[in-house]
Amino acid sequence: MKRDLDLVRQLVLQIEALPAAPPVQYRMSEIEDPMLSAHLELLIDSGLVNGKIARSHGARGDVISVEGLTWQGHEWIEMVRSQALWNETKRLVVEQGGALTFELTKAVAGKLLRARLGLPPG
Repeated sequence: MKRDLDLVRQLVLQIEALPAAPPVQYRMSEIEDPMLSAHLELLIDSGLVNGKIARSHGARGDVISVEGLTWQGHEWIEMVRSQALWNETKRLVVEQGGALTFELTKAVAGKLLRARLGLPPG
């Protein structure tokens, strides 16, 4: 499976919109799209999302509990929230021959935002 940062961004936006209530639980066996469950796991493993994965060897399957974004998740989504900025970030990374990684998108979006605000490059 190849990681899809567009899907990551979409999921982070959706998780950010969740109410501050008990964790949302997804039973992996009930998620029809394996890409979705794999990306939810990646979000937890990367530290963008507070959550946990309860492994089960029974018929009911593993459960992913999502509690919300981490500080890092909030920081990243604030940088790439604008669809126009997100598109520009991806375009610049790809045009320069870079790989579309989390760290590069974070760095490029940050530089674009700093330039728009008239701040010195950081």
